[in-house]
Amino acid sequence: MTAEAPLILRLIWQSFRDPAAVGAAIATLRLDRATLWQSLLLVTILSTLALALVNGGMTASPFGDGRPLAPYASAMILGASLTTLVFALYFTGRALGGQGRFAAALALVIWLEVLAIALRLAIWLVTLALGPVLAGPLPILGIGLLGFVLVQFTKALHGFATMGRALGTIALAVLGLGLGLSAIILIIDFASGGALRNA
Repeated sequence: MTAEAPLILRLIWQSFRDPAAVGAAIATLRLDRATLWQSLLLVTILSTLALALVNGGMTASPFGDGRPLAPYASAMILGASLTTLVFALYFTGRALGGQGRFAAALALVIWLEVLAIALRLAIWLVTLALGPVLAGPLPILGIGLLGFVLVQFTKALHGFATMGRALGTIALAVLGLGLGLSAIILIIDFASGGALRNA
């Protein structure tokens, strides 16, 4: 683990410096789907723990009612979001002429979430050191950076020659993600008897 940590940190740093190259490398990996789905579950748990750490054990409710959300409910929603994003990026990109594989889309979304975890923790540490006022713009910059990485990953995934198709894929995927996630949340909330709202 000690030897692997610096390598992971270097890969994270390289992903922000040259996301196109890292995305292309990940897209060529031949990992079996069982391993990838297990990895998605792992990053979902790690991301939920990171959110709980940053937010004092609770996260915001997706219903917009201002009530906090328990970590287990947050994990369910995050897992559904990542899964929906994988399908949206894959099918939307293919519809626009892309050549990406589903396993590659899954691997790229997993790594994107790893980057999100790293960025979230880094911003949290900077906020602790400098205070919320000085660190205030960092979350917005972080979202922009992750968006840039996602565009590069999508371009590499589907082999698009232009950024326009990658942006179009993401725009349509985000629309599908919003619709799909809304339906999933309502189904989970209904099946659990309103447990998400009451978490």
